[in-house]
Amino acid sequence: MRIDFKGRPVDVFCTHLHHTDEGGAIRAEQIKDLLAYVKEHSGKNAVVLAGDFNAAPRTPELQTVRAQFTDLFAALHPDQDTLTTLNPAKGHKPRRIDYIFVPSGGKPKLEPLSSEIVFDTPAPDGTWPSDHFGLVARIRIDK
Repeated sequence: MRIDFKGRPVDVFCTHLHHTDEGGAIRAEQIKDLLAYVKEHSGKNAVVLAGDFNAAPRTPELQTVRAQFTDLFAALHPDQDTLTTLNPAKGHKPRRIDYIFVPSGGKPKLEPLSSEIVFDTPAPDGTWPSDHFGLVARIRIDK
């Protein structure tokens, strides 16, 4: 989606990649296609790329994204890569597979201000918002 942020266009892309542990090659192909799509449709606009990549930070298929984009959570919390965005209460193995990325370098520059995992506690009645925790980030757009 393209949003207007104080008169500046920001292209926001959201994805959900293949989910199995043995699906790294499938995710690698999806990532190749995703990055081509982002490049084709964003032009010179600011870009935010987010979603459920179903891959832990150090998996080989995610390195193509990490080579071109900054992982906002990791940039602001470099020592907390073991935190999970999957809800262990829903039977998931704890790992971080959800991301918010911005391009590394280039113009306009997007500077990470904050990034946090949210919705990681149940409601008073014990229900959870999702089988994933939320991820939120604040960024500054420089010229």
